[in-house]
Amino acid sequence: MIQVLLDAANPQTNIQEELHKKLLELTGRKALEPIYVKKIEENWMIDEVKYFELKNGEHLKGCLLNSSDIVDISSETESIHVKKEIFLLEDGELMVFSHTEKYFEETGDDVFFNTSYRQIPEDQTLTAKEFVSLIDTIDAELDNDN
Repeated sequence: MIQVLLDAANPQTNIQEELHKKLLELTGRKALEPIYVKKIEENWMIDEVKYFELKNGEHLKGCLLNSSDIVDISSETESIHVKKEIFLLEDGELMVFSHTEKYFEETGDDVFFNTSYRQIPEDQTLTAKEFVSLIDTIDAELDNDN
C-alpha cells in the first residue's frame, strides 16, 4: 500500500493519522464498486468482466480517486492508453493500479472493441506531485459532500 510514502513524508507530523481519518470518512460516503482486472467491450457493451478477488472470495472494492496518463498513443482506428490509478479501498487504504486500455475499430464494419486490464504494481509509491493532487482530491470530495 501507499503507507511507505506516508511514513517517510514527515515523521514530525500526524499527516499519516490525519490522512487515514479523512480516507475512512470518505470511504463511508462513497459508493465502492468491485475493481475489475479485465474488461472486454464490443460497441460499448460489456462482453466479459473479471474482478480482483480477495482471499475470502469476495471482490476487491473501491473508488477511483486519481488517474494520470503514462502512455497515450492514438491513430485513426486504434489507441492504447496506460494510466496510473489510485483507488480508495473499503478499509480506508489506498492502492495504486496500472490500467491499460486498448481500443480498436474494425474498418468498414463500424464495430468497436475496447479491452481494459488492471494490474497491481509492486511499486505503490507516489511522486510528491501525485501526493499533493491526491490530498486536494480528498479534501474536495469531503467538502462537496458537506
